[in-house]
Amino acid sequence: MRLVSRASELLAGFANYGNPFHILGHRLFTRDGEIRITDRRTKVSVVASRPSYHMFSETWYLRDYDVAGCPIRANDTVVDVGANQGFFTCYAAQRGARVYSFEPHPKTFEVLTRNIRSNGFGDRVTAQCAAIADFEGDAELLCSTFLGSGANTLYPGFADYANGLGKKLPPARVSVRRLGSVIPGKIQVRLLKLDCEGAELTILHDLEEPQRFDSIALECHPDVYPVDSLIKTILDFGTHQVYVLHGQIIHAIRTEILLEYTRGIHTH
Repeated sequence: MRLVSRASELLAGFANYGNPFHILGHRLFTRDGEIRITDRRTKVSVVASRPSYHMFSETWYLRDYDVAGCPIRANDTVVDVGANQGFFTCYAAQRGARVYSFEPHPKTFEVLTRNIRSNGFGDRVTAQCAAIADFEGDAELLCSTFLGSGANTLYPGFADYANGLGKKLPPARVSVRRLGSVIPGKIQVRLLKLDCEGAELTILHDLEEPQRFDSIALECHPDVYPVDSLIKTILDFGTHQVYVLHGQIIHAIRTEILLEYTRGIHTH
């Protein structure tokens, strides 16, 4: 069974990637350094740390952050909190969305901006080197080698988890912003993506006018907060339904959009 699974994974890789032999070589023979990943269909190409390469396929092919019934369309506004090296930012920008992208770690932010520029997305992505939380100022970002230095956090509970899977690195002093202060107030946001290593619940508690966000896709971190508190917070908005819960990813959608989507299913 494991052999069949590996064979299936390899075939999928050759179908999806524009440079499968490069990726395969890195997977077999390296543990660190950079790897280039190219999508065969769109030709979008990003560089990433070797341990984080799988995040590209999770975003582009498994579509972890695609909320059913609320697809990203050209000229939509998308917010990417915890952008890391830009896998989802580039995914949304390639679809024609206007993206507000936030990544606090300076070195990771450099890779993010390099991937934005190299794919010609600079005209539709606004990237800031900042963490998002419920206050304005600066804070200590706790850093780890886990996922190629992509599991950095403001929260000690998540840092303990990350350090158990990687090595602790020196902390970085980073800028912290509230979401309401960095997203123009009148814009309707098609998708709010949160993957910010423990900050998700805090951001939801601080979310102003949740009806401005058509859908939410977020990774939950039970080492920092109970998952049921996350779900309850979304439902307490009174504007959204939790639509999908699989693995560590929660999807939510505004009730009126969900109803419109389900009516469309029944009329076809």
